[in-house]
Amino acid sequence: MKPYQIAVMHCFWDKEKPIKSRAVHKYLQDLGGEAAKSRASVINFLNTMVDEGFLDYIEETGKGGYHRVYSLNALSKTERTFRNEIRNRFMDRLRDFWKSEDEEATPLPDCYGSYGSEECIIVNCIFTDSCETEETKSFEKARRALDE
Repeated sequence: MKPYQIAVMHCFWDKEKPIKSRAVHKYLQDLGGEAAKSRASVINFLNTMVDEGFLDYIEETGKGGYHRVYSLNALSKTERTFRNEIRNRFMDRLRDFWKSEDEEATPLPDCYGSYGSEECIIVNCIFTDSCETEETKSFEKARRALDE
């Protein structure tokens, strides 16, 4: 996700209430920097998040016609549930791609509930901010040594 898209989601988590695109756009403009985007970009992203099932909306009538009021749902209620769903979808798509490319390929590890194996520790580290275990520190050290 792009920085402004992450900022959009933080707008919802910070406010914890349904929001119109105008308020989301103002939130991004107030943040400035890379987060400041056009209102059209914000609306396109919000609609994409609706299409992907991460946001819900209702339509309200107002000046100029109908306006969408966006809200979080069960897949995005907290940053943690959102990250987990993104990770799970990514892993599902990666598995589908892996399988379609080579039926004989080594299967990806199933790490949805178990993070104990080396493969799952690496997957967990890649898709979350949980890279602080002793095992992942040793993987990180080895990776840095390879980069040098």
